[in-house]
Amino acid sequence: MSNHSFEFIPMSSSDSLVAPVIEDDFCREAYESFKNLFLKDGYSPPWISYFVWHDKTLIAVGGYKGPPENNRIEIAYGTVPEHEGKGYATMICKELVAMALKERPNLRICARTLIGENASTKILQRNGFKLQGVVNDPEDGEVWEWELEK
Repeated sequence: MSNHSFEFIPMSSSDSLVAPVIEDDFCREAYESFKNLFLKDGYSPPWISYFVWHDKTLIAVGGYKGPPENNRIEIAYGTVPEHEGKGYATMICKELVAMALKERPNLRICARTLIGENASTKILQRNGFKLQGVVNDPEDGEVWEWELEK
């Protein structure tokens, strides 16, 4: 799947297929995190995770934290540190939303951030998400939960 010169390459559930692209710590940690989701929830495209490439360079990872449940999906994404601040995360968030709504137009799309204004909260606001409140995340403790306003 591509978006202009961006390519969303599905993360595979096979380590041997992704080993060449997880050379840096950021991508390796992201892959391990998403792989744990695959083990817990199964590998159910399109509700998976993606490596995001731009001009033949791995710039980010992004995807869904499991398949939809109760007509709700949570997105997650992160930019490789040396590519932060270039607008990539805003585009990735937008593309994850578009992919989800293409598959299921009435799906509720959510995201979580650490509490406090930061780059992630601005990205979500730019993409039409509204703060819903504080929730307890099993991995991160108390976080802000956001939902796409339609």
